[in-house]
Amino acid sequence: MEEFISNIIETGLGYIPEFTMKDIVILAVSLIICLLFAMFGYKLLRGFVAFISLLVGAFVGLAIADFLKLDDTFHLVFMLVGAVLLLLVGFFLYKVGLFMVVASSVFSAAMAVLPPFVQSEYLVPAALVAALLLGIFAVFFVRPIVIVVSSVAGGVMFANILTDFALTKIKALDPSGATAAVVLVLGGLIGIFGMYWQFTHTKKE
Repeated sequence: MEEFISNIIETGLGYIPEFTMKDIVILAVSLIICLLFAMFGYKLLRGFVAFISLLVGAFVGLAIADFLKLDDTFHLVFMLVGAVLLLLVGFFLYKVGLFMVVASSVFSAAMAVLPPFVQSEYLVPAALVAALLLGIFAVFFVRPIVIVVSSVAGGVMFANILTDFALTKIKALDPSGATAAVVLVLGGLIGIFGMYWQFTHTKKE
């Protein structure tokens, strides 16, 4: 009987995610940002312009430093310089910042949800073209494009982060087959609700 109970407990513990405090903090902050983007992407647009400008700038700086094969110190310097420069660009040239927010969100969401369903060498170029086009359209049709993109991207990234951080931490569960479905279904539901919420709680321009 004791062995039976021990086996049940051991099996149950196998389904409990193994999180460190760092994991919990990163997970919580990331999920909150994604939900805010999905539910308030349009209302908090200027804040997200600044935030994503920082991220894109840091990524560009890191890519340049890596291409030049610089050491770790210069990697950090290039990341900081790139982040500050694009933050200033996004602040003073609002339309450019808006383009970056929409384009990067579309590309990130596409690459988070499509690869398991679309096995093609043209996926990345197609996602990049779609991101650039929607980024351009957003400059002229701000409210509808931003609401749709922020809702879908926020929902997809929420689901993607949740599966990456939570499902992969569960020892007894192999999430490889479930991850794509979770991202698609959960991300889609959050995206739909986010669009409804934003369209009904924001005014037309």
